[in-house]
This record gives sequence, structure tokens and C-alpha cells, in this order.
Amino acid sequence: MIMAAWEVEQVPHAMTLSDKGKKVLLWLGFSVVFALGPLFINFLLVRGEPQFELSKLYDHGELFLISAALCADAVGRLFNHKGGPSFFVIVCMIAVVSLLFTSTVEYGMVAKDVYTGHPIDPAIAGDSLEQFIATVLAGLGAVLTEE
Repeated sequence: MIMAAWEVEQVPHAMTLSDKGKKVLLWLGFSVVFALGPLFINFLLVRGEPQFELSKLYDHGELFLISAALCADAVGRLFNHKGGPSFFVIVCMIAVVSLLFTSTVEYGMVAKDVYTGHPIDPAIAGDSLEQFIATVLAGLGAVLTEE
């Protein structure tokens, strides 16, 4: 193809480690930390109680909803992945879709308690915390695979 002297051919930019680091920090800051905003409001509401427990921050299933939203974001990132399907992308997609399914189902199971104002079972609240941590790790994998 003939190009004029002032035209520059656009070469795809390969992501450097610092570019990926910026992407991860932006994702952690704007997706994960801001998604935890409702829990911060809960902290402001319950911190003055004489029997303050950390589990009171997430005993209404909020972490299941946050996990579902972060998983949906990760699925979109993985579908938007420009490279071919690698082993890491496939494993990450399976993990994210299964976490999306389980967080949606588990929230659906406790929704009756949530809507009536009762806290969920402490064991299920612990499950929601584990689900959230697993979602952050899977979402981190999705961000790292994105180019």
C-alpha cells in the first residue's frame, strides 16, 4: 500500500507490565472498591453498636450481589479478549461463569430473609465472603488476560 510521507502506519501496541499494572489498579479501584460502597455505609451504621461484629457488614447478602456484578464484568472482558482461546482464558471463563451462577443462586436462596429484614445465616454470610474473594481473584485473571 502506498502511503504519503506524513502518514504513519499504526502498529498495535503491546501491553507492557506497567500498562497491565495500571489496568489492574484501575479495576481494583473503580470496580472492586467502589462496589464495596454499600458495605462501607453499613460499617458507618453498625460501628457504634456495643456488640459490633465484622460479619454484620455483609449479613444481608450484599457480597453475593457484588460478586455477581464483578463476574458479569469479567465475562464481558473475557469475551472481549482479542487473542485466541488459551488455556488460561478458558479456565478463567469457566471459573467466572460458575461463580456467577453460584452467587446468583445463593442470593436467590437467601432473598426471602433479606426482604423480610432478617440477617442471613452466619455460615452463608461466610460463604458470601469466600465467594467474593474468589470472584476478585477470577476477575483479576480476566483483567490480566485482556489486551
